[in-house]
Amino acid sequence: MPKWPARMIDVGSGAGFPGIPLKIVNPSIRLTLCEPRPNRINFLNMVIEKMNLKGIDVFGHKVTSRSMTIPVDGVISRAFELMEKTLPRIANSLKVGGRVFFMKGPAVADELKTFHPEDFGYKFVGKHFYTIPNSTQERALIVLERVE
Repeated sequence: MPKWPARMIDVGSGAGFPGIPLKIVNPSIRLTLCEPRPNRINFLNMVIEKMNLKGIDVFGHKVTSRSMTIPVDGVISRAFELMEKTLPRIANSLKVGGRVFFMKGPAVADELKTFHPEDFGYKFVGKHFYTIPNSTQERALIVLERVE
């Protein structure tokens, strides 16, 4: 199992995916679920309480470079927007040497044709393409490391 960063945020957590499963299988990480929608904030807090999860909280605001200033070692996102839009939003949070894990769908192939992480102070660490078992759902995990 990969070693996950010690302090992470899940940007656009929604109903808690991937943050809550990540926390369950990696209980030692410190995790903040970032979700601005009130109903989902309430749901996430309820799940945390009912599951008695420790070292996890909810940031109930949209993540922007001004709102998110918690210093973190890692960011994970289901990549609901282009990577080039997410990176500036986490600029005041992710430490140099920290990693961003983008869970992307099939459109990532086109996105990667024009995406240059070095323009944002990042480098590629991994590009993992896979198909969800027993389906035709193509996915990718794109991992970047902040270098400046």
